[in-house]
Amino acid sequence: MAGRMERKRNSDSSLLEKRGKRPPKESRDQEARRTTYPRRRRSDFRLRIEVPPGCPAFVADPAFREIVSVRIYGRNATIVRQGDPARFAYILRRGLVQVTSMMPNGKSFMDLMGPGSVFGVPWMLTGQPHGFGFSALDECEFDQVDALLFRTYLEQNPAAALEVLRQLSRQEIQLIRHMLLLTVRVPSSERLLTALLEVSRMCGESGESGVRITVPLTIQMLADKIGCSRQWVSKLMGELEAQGKLRRKGTWITLTSSDSRSPDS
Repeated sequence: MAGRMERKRNSDSSLLEKRGKRPPKESRDQEARRTTYPRRRRSDFRLRIEVPPGCPAFVADPAFREIVSVRIYGRNATIVRQGDPARFAYILRRGLVQVTSMMPNGKSFMDLMGPGSVFGVPWMLTGQPHGFGFSALDECEFDQVDALLFRTYLEQNPAAALEVLRQLSRQEIQLIRHMLLLTVRVPSSERLLTALLEVSRMCGESGESGVRITVPLTIQMLADKIGCSRQWVSKLMGELEAQGKLRRKGTWITLTSSDSRSPDS
């Protein structure tokens, strides 16, 4: 009799296993008490964050990673519109951003910013709406931070505040140079080549034959940047290609080795 009862219990246990049913709660609790797991520290779950080329060092600071969220915008996506409230600061980790502003007289201004650029901070600190619009020229990855949290972080981290100030100064210098090129009598061909060199430094891959710009550039984008018509830019591109200074394949451009140096060199 006892043997038949033992065989029945074994048979019932096998049947439960085959049907995928869990054992009774009492046995699960007993097994859990017998099993011990090592305690995990919070830092064990934190991913190792590297600083992308051109970005300020504080983007890898654990205190900064606590308040940041990573956002990816696809090509041609609108990030911020001119006049939007400044609710966030943005640090570009990867990609190329088109910065635009519409003037009261109806004319527009456009420039391009690469990795490491900081957006939204002047408007955030002064409580004013965005004076520029930002859109993704190519797929872009940002560190996005709430304005209040970012202000608090900068107040508590003077070194990070200095890095932000340094980067904003670089961007201001770039914008001033760009505006000067548009206002003084610089030949349009020189403005175009300077614009291409700037983009190649931000998004370029060096090769034996020159530097290939890794984002597609349309004639309209280049026309907006140097303040010329599309027809004139198309003519200038043809002339530069005939002179051997660049090669084109659709919207992809490669600058030859002899002209892929910095315009300041």
